[in-house]
Amino acid sequence: MLYKKTQIIPLFLFLLSCLFYTNHTLAITRVVTNTNDSGTGSLRAAISSAVYADTIRFSPSLLNNGNATVTLNSEIEINKPIILIGLYNQSDTVFISGQNSNRIFRINCTTNYHGVFMDSICLINGNTQFSGGAIYYWKAKKLTINHAIFKNNTSQGDGGAIDLFSSGVSGTHDLHLEVLNSTFSNNTVTSSSAAGGAIGLSGYNNNQYTIDISYCTFIYNSAGSGGAIGLRNHRGNTTLTVRTSTIAYNNAGNGGGIYVKDGLYAPRTHANVYTSTITYNTTTHSGGGIYYQTYLGSGGSSSSYNYKLRVSSSIVAFNNTDDVLCRKYYNVWGPYNFYSSNNLFSVSTLSGVNANQLGITPAALNLGPLQNNGGNMLTIMPGIGSVAINAGSSFDLSDAQNGPIEGGRRDIGAAEYKVCVANANTGVDSIVACDSFTWIDGNTYTTSNNSATHTLTNAMGCDSVITLNLSINHSSNSIDTHTACDSFTWIDGNTYTTSNNSATHTLTNAMGCDSVITLNLSINHSSNSIDTHTACDSFTWIDGNTYTTSNNSATHTLTNAMGCDSVITLNLSINHSSNSIDSHTACDSFTWIDGNTYTTSNNSATHTLTNAMGCDSVITLNLSINHSSNSIDSHTACDSFTWIDGNTYTTSNNSATHTLTNAMGCDSVITLNLSINHSSNSIDSHTACDSFTWIDGNTYTTSNNSATHTLTNAMGCDSVITLNLSINHSSNSIDSHTACDSFTWIDGNTYTTSNNSATHTLTNAMGCDSVITLNLSINHSSNSIDTHTACDSFTWIDGNTYITSNNSATHTLTNAMGCDSVITLNLSINHSSNSIDIHTACDSFTWIDGNTYTTSNNSATHTLTNATGCDSVITLNLSINHSSNSIDIHTACDSFTWIDGNTYTTSNNSATHTLTNAMGCDSVVTLNLSIQTIDTTVIRSGITLLANATGVSYQWVDCGNGNAPISGATGQSFVPTANGSYAVQISNGICNFTSACFSFTSLNVSPVLAQENVRIYPNPTTGMLHLESTQSSFSKLYLVDHLGRIVFSTTTQQNNTSIDIQHLEAGVYVLILEQEQQRSYHQIVKTNK
Repeated sequence: MLYKKTQIIPLFLFLLSCLFYTNHTLAITRVVTNTNDSGTGSLRAAISSAVYADTIRFSPSLLNNGNATVTLNSEIEINKPIILIGLYNQSDTVFISGQNSNRIFRINCTTNYHGVFMDSICLINGNTQFSGGAIYYWKAKKLTINHAIFKNNTSQGDGGAIDLFSSGVSGTHDLHLEVLNSTFSNNTVTSSSAAGGAIGLSGYNNNQYTIDISYCTFIYNSAGSGGAIGLRNHRGNTTLTVRTSTIAYNNAGNGGGIYVKDGLYAPRTHANVYTSTITYNTTTHSGGGIYYQTYLGSGGSSSSYNYKLRVSSSIVAFNNTDDVLCRKYYNVWGPYNFYSSNNLFSVSTLSGVNANQLGITPAALNLGPLQNNGGNMLTIMPGIGSVAINAGSSFDLSDAQNGPIEGGRRDIGAAEYKVCVANANTGVDSIVACDSFTWIDGNTYTTSNNSATHTLTNAMGCDSVITLNLSINHSSNSIDTHTACDSFTWIDGNTYTTSNNSATHTLTNAMGCDSVITLNLSINHSSNSIDTHTACDSFTWIDGNTYTTSNNSATHTLTNAMGCDSVITLNLSINHSSNSIDSHTACDSFTWIDGNTYTTSNNSATHTLTNAMGCDSVITLNLSINHSSNSIDSHTACDSFTWIDGNTYTTSNNSATHTLTNAMGCDSVITLNLSINHSSNSIDSHTACDSFTWIDGNTYTTSNNSATHTLTNAMGCDSVITLNLSINHSSNSIDSHTACDSFTWIDGNTYTTSNNSATHTLTNAMGCDSVITLNLSINHSSNSIDTHTACDSFTWIDGNTYITSNNSATHTLTNAMGCDSVITLNLSINHSSNSIDIHTACDSFTWIDGNTYTTSNNSATHTLTNATGCDSVITLNLSINHSSNSIDIHTACDSFTWIDGNTYTTSNNSATHTLTNAMGCDSVVTLNLSIQTIDTTVIRSGITLLANATGVSYQWVDCGNGNAPISGATGQSFVPTANGSYAVQISNGICNFTSACFSFTSLNVSPVLAQENVRIYPNPTTGMLHLESTQSSFSKLYLVDHLGRIVFSTTTQQNNTSIDIQHLEAGVYVLILEQEQQRSYHQIVKTNK
């Protein structure tokens, strides 16, 4: 292997522009972020917005919650070359589903020179009443599918999973389907007249149809014809190659595994089956493994390439009817152009075979079940001793479907016998542990586990996979709570005399693990007390006994508050009660110590007191009752009477009593019956002026209330009259007055001057003469004028507010003499004035009040003095308009002339220009100018032209043809194929520039080798790339990246070779092959593992 320094291959740049319409360096990766049918972040949106060679991936976050399914409501059309990469991890997958109601993808690249690449996709539940349940491949140069799963897809027409169909003009819709490392299961064609349960082809025009299938598994698919693969070619040139694949358990009417029907008008269908296993397929008619029908032969050419059906190093066995059936036109049966070598067939006769084994029995072939025998998918592997082992082609050492070849020679069929697959064994290590367990893998498990595995090496040197079946039981903990008195003996045999919550004891629980019991012990204590009592005569205690004597030894046991014994000792003192008689003699009634009043003699009543010992002292009453007597003592007296009781009574009385003692020694009650008559007293009242003579003949000149005179009344008692005499006297007084101007006195006269001699007689309060003398002083009132000048209004001393001039209003005050002082108002009213000061200003305005206003204002005022000396109030009416600022944004190419008249040749964001806005204020415009320039220089290297500018679009033009665009020449580099003059037009989406022209006079291109003579697989690849030539051997190989750099080269002289490119970065490369002075170019897709 030879690595060279980086160099430019001019011819590759020309081919790269043919492979992609746009420069691959401009392609981007688009990420699907949700599972919605449409909208932002959906798969449909990503495909719709993709441009040539874009890569579409799925966000890893879609698998955060396990499997995810993109559910489509209608098919998605792919109309441009893209790379679609699915998403999966060890446990979860992103599925793309048609919901059993619609197809998933329609491949319809309108320019039929580009390919679509799909990797790691899982297409499920596609359904259509037409063809292609999952993918309808109609237009695109090539469809490559790698590491894919097609499951449960259904169509009514051809191709339950994938259908290739071309109905365009011959030669315009060539189709090439390459499927690698993929599984097709449970896909169905429902029509009995349609073909291809997994993959179908309907070719109606003279186009080239190529189907390459490598390292794939087809299981449980069904159709009318071709349970797995069904081709119905009517006119085109068709080549089917199945390599290193498993086709099993499929079902159809004809061709349980593969069905190929050649065209009547174009018998150019070739089917090749290499290193594959076709077994256990079923049909209802013919061709259980392979059914091939053709119309015309090759004329018996000896070239193996002319064989219509080639089967090599394959197992075709145990299908329910013929393993291989070839049918020629007009029902002539038998092998026709059938080439076979190194195969195993279960049929005993089969013509036209070479180096095959026929009639193989199941025991001889010893096939294992359909299972994972290594690799990425299910296979059927030959078992120990199988005739297939090491019986395949000795020239083909490429990997089997389940991994590399072992033993130096490949086995017949798709799967290689793997010693360690056949001899690997498994076992289960069942463990029951408590709490945790450390296994042979070194891990400590704390929960039950039946999924952990550990691989050892068995006696055959192969893996012995042991699965852990671990049941983790858990120790238990409990608390044993006790409360005891004084001491406690626990299950551990210890006796505790104090409380304890730390002692533990371990038993075994029901799960067989430790049951740790913790003691929670509370020790309470017994108590002792003395119950002291003093009782009279006897005492019944809490023990139920009655004690009649003192006792300090009896005990009784109760339970205390802690639940323990409370021992009580009795301390009893017995005292004794006493009896006595209480003798009494009483009159009429007696109230004893018991509170009762007795009216008769009694000697039985008792009363209990407490004696000195605190006991009952019972007293018995001995009572004798005697009775008192009553009498009345009558008397009549004047004014007062002194009775036997020593009292003097002044009023009649019949209730007074006096008690003496009768013969029984009891009360003798005497009641007084007294009538009192009274002397009379009266007052003889008189009022007299100066003197009075009374009934006693005396003349009194002064008042007297003590003189008396006695007569006899009607009751025969004294009638005493007392004089009440009031002597009143005549009076004299002076009536003084001070008056203003005049005075009318009590005598009815009006005096206008002072007077002190006039008199007038009245009756005084005593009813006697009252002589009054006038003492009069006459004073006089005054007048004045109060003159004022005011603005608008004036409030005067009278409290009134005047708003007009006034010379008649008066107000009366009191002068210094105490008389009226009459004031007349003389008022002149002047008026203040109001005005509005109107202004319009820009941004701000400073007014007469000294303030600067920045907003409109109609409320501000300022006060001056008018011609009459009053306020002149001015109101501001201000309208503030505003200056405006704006940015004038321009993008120009090379230069720009602005409104300021200046021409700018560089970008500028600081220039300003001032206009007047609609409000009459400044309108300041700031220029924001971006001057676009593009580097138009071109580097010429040999016959390659490379534009220096990046991040722009390119169009190479023919300078000799009026700068006419060259079709497809839109890359950064250009390699002309004919003499002429060329330039590049460069655009950044805004400006367009054209470079200088470059002339070429001697160009020559080597002939190109037809690509169909070379088979390259797998493509895409993660590392190894296998090359096969059906003609001459390879001489040189070059691998060139998208920048034209040779990243790999080697020389060889073989028809078949392999190269390892796993060290290269993922991307698109061109493989250049040289054979016999010819060169072919191939697009290679390198992916990551």
